[in-house]
Amino acid sequence: MNGILRADCGDRLCQGDILRNVDLPEYSSVEGGDAVLTVIRFPLALVLSQDCDLRQDYGARVLGDSNSMLLSVLMVPLYEMSDAASGEQLSELGVKMPSLPSGGKSQSAKDLRQNKNVRYHCLPLNHASEDLPPVVADFKNYFAVSASYLTCVRERLLVCSLAELYREDVVQRFAAYLSRIGLPVSIQA
Repeated sequence: MNGILRADCGDRLCQGDILRNVDLPEYSSVEGGDAVLTVIRFPLALVLSQDCDLRQDYGARVLGDSNSMLLSVLMVPLYEMSDAASGEQLSELGVKMPSLPSGGKSQSAKDLRQNKNVRYHCLPLNHASEDLPPVVADFKNYFAVSASYLTCVRERLLVCSLAELYREDVVQRFAAYLSRIGLPVSIQA
């Protein structure tokens, strides 16, 4: 087993799980008597919620103790590095993002690959598995998904799980990003 990945942690959802095709309900309405639901599907997403909470949620669902159940699980989408570099990671939503630095002599490209940019986190999954490309998490795009939904689909959608050291690194960087002090654009240098 490669150092970036760990063995599956059983039947329950775990912090550091990478899931494929995670659906996020975006908008619902009733039009002409018909219910309309739009869904965003993320090709890859990483579970960020604390593992102790996920363990308690699993126990609560098995034992029927609703006091420890979670309503939602915090996740962040993982975009293929090539899509993120070209700004195409949200193209299916009709959104063109700014291109990320991707190589050459650019110091910012090196900073991105070395996780020195606070907004992004690169995971070289291609070193762990031939089936997975290098990916980047954009912490600005975090989202919450129903814990019940993820519990039902985990077995089918699980791609792999990050080893503890790597998942702790991602979660710590996400927490630092989320707790940063925002400055008005006019003050930023």
